[in-house]
Order: sequence, then structure tokens, then C-alpha cells
Amino acid sequence: ALWTGIERTHGPLGFTWYLLGNSAVDMEAPMRLAPYVGIYGLSFILVMMNVAVVLVILRRPRREILWLALLPLLYLFPSMPPPEKPERVAAVVQPNIAEETRWTPESVDAMQRSFELLSLQAALKADEPQVDLVIWPEVPAPLYYYEDPVLRKRVADVARMAGAYVLMGTVAHAPDASPLNSAVMVKPGGEAEGRYDKIFLVPFGEFVPPLFGFINQITTEAGEFKPGKKVVTFPVNGQGVGPFICYESAFPHLVRKIAGSGAHLLVNLSNDGYFARSAAREQHLNIVRMRAAENRRWIVRATNDGITVSIDPAGRIRQRLPAYERLSGRLSYSYVSNVTFYTRYGDWFAWSCLAAGLLLVLVSQIPKYRPEELRG
Repeated sequence: ALWTGIERTHGPLGFTWYLLGNSAVDMEAPMRLAPYVGIYGLSFILVMMNVAVVLVILRRPRREILWLALLPLLYLFPSMPPPEKPERVAAVVQPNIAEETRWTPESVDAMQRSFELLSLQAALKADEPQVDLVIWPEVPAPLYYYEDPVLRKRVADVARMAGAYVLMGTVAHAPDASPLNSAVMVKPGGEAEGRYDKIFLVPFGEFVPPLFGFINQITTEAGEFKPGKKVVTFPVNGQGVGPFICYESAFPHLVRKIAGSGAHLLVNLSNDGYFARSAAREQHLNIVRMRAAENRRWIVRATNDGITVSIDPAGRIRQRLPAYERLSGRLSYSYVSNVTFYTRYGDWFAWSCLAAGLLLVLVSQIPKYRPEELRG
């Protein structure tokens, strides 16, 4: 219908729009840009298309949309990598713990036993390849690895019996006793390899922003977590594994930094139970998929109650566990060492657009001397 309207108002331009639309709206073409300009470059393409539609509706001169002729050049960029058979396997636990659960010593013990059992069920399947990783999601329950010796022993037992590294979400503490939303890596021998502390916290959910201290007088639900200060890449069998937690996936510059610091596999630990059964779950998943495409990395995503998936370097979902179920499963992945242009140089396109925009604003405001106007 849009093409017919354009044809009626602008004649042959309708056919041009049809060709450009087929090439540019097809997501295969814009996604080729992801490892070069990131999500901001793709957003720029979509805005260009929207502006073109508005110019056509307003019946602006054809020359004002000639820049659309550049869009087929997207096909000059390398195509997205084809699906390849992954080489490694991770055992991923999805505990399906309700947000409103009230914890007692007995229920905490049962919860920890459940984590242990689910981990070993997935890791020790008969006639299946050995797993490299056992992954637990962002902390959905009172899991205090450093303060709880029983939990430490259970995690160490899982690591030894599976002969694998265990990456788990936990609550840690800073030197000033402030809580940290963290991910701990435990080696196959049972010793802790290191810890990553979540850098970008959720406002009000995990911390109260400055000037909003009055929130604590209204509700006790606001968090008091302290942010981490650096990205961490864990060594796993000679490869690098880089975790990021929950909505840190919405910060492309952070995930780019993790990939650039030597992470050959990205792992997203999340607890999307806060979203209930809303569409926010799928939106959060799509954000993670874009991080995979930008950095050309496999991402294994472990969640409390879904959506638990493995994502390939083109952003495709390769495996997906059923949501809202207590279970564990095996997700496949590969290690990738190549560094994309975006991983290396970041949001150069977005910053260039900002600089160009500011320059054009300044130039447009420079007074111009026009004698003919003065004489008039």
C-alpha cells in the first residue's frame, strides 16, 4: 500500500523505493553493519527510512531523498556468518524461583540442594560430551558464597564431580560491607578463580540515585548495592569467559569492553522474574542478541525462570530452554577470538554523528553578510 501511494504521487520514484525497501528493510542487510557501527548505526538506518517516508508524504522534491540510493551499498559489507556447529557444551541451571518466596533455613537448604542436583543432572548425562562450564543465573535467592561454608562446599562438589568450571550469581560484599551483585567463577578443583561485580546497577531496584534519598522513606524495596569498578575475564581451559549481569546487556560499550579484554565467550546471568510474563522478557533477550552480533561472540544466557538460551555470533538463537519451569539443560557454544571493528573502536559512528551535528548547528548560526538584503 505504501509503495502504491508513492507511485501515484511521485511516478517512477515508487519503483526506486520498492527496490530500496526490499534491500534495506530486510534485516539481513542492516545486520551486516552491526560489527562495524553497532546498534546506533542500525538505528540511524531505520531513522533514515522513516524520514524518507515523511518526505514522500509531504511531497518534498525528489532530490531530498536521493541519499536513499546509498542503502543498497549495505550489501557490500560481509554477510552475517552462517550457522556453524558449536564445539563446546555448558550445563545451565534454571531454578524457577518465585520472586515472592519467603526464606527460612529449611527452604534455603532445599534451594541449595536443588541447584546442586540440577547442575549434576545436566553435567553428568550418560553418553554425552563433558561440559566445560556449569552456569547458575543471577542470584534469585539468598546465595552468599563467601559467607556460607555449606554453599561453598556444595559448589565445590559440583565443580569436582562435573570436572568443570562453575559460574554462579551471588551476593558479595565490598570492604565497607556494602552488598555487591556478583558472579563468582569456581575452578574444577573447587577453589574460587575470581569474581565480577556488576557495574551498572538498576536505579531504585539496586541503588537509589543521588537526590532521591526520600525514596527510602516511602518504601523498603529500594536496593543499596554498590557498583563494581572493572570488567573481568575468567580463564577457562585456555579461553576467556566474560560475564555481564542482567540489564548490563543494554550497555553496548560495556559488553564491547568485555569482548575486547579477551573474552572468547560472553555469559549473561539474569533474573527476569521481575518481568513476570510480560513482553519485556523477549525485549531483554533481543538486546542480548544484538550484543552477540556486534561483537561476533557466542553468548550463553542463564536466567532464573527464562529465557535461557545460547546465541550464535550472528545473534541467532540456537537453543532455548522452556520458560517458567524448574530444570537444567545443556547449551552448546564455541569460543571465538576474532575482534570486530566495533569491538575495537566502539561507538565511533555515534560520536561522529554528534560531532557533525554540533558542527552544523554552529555553522548555521554564523552571521552572513548580505549587502543586497541591507540595501533592500
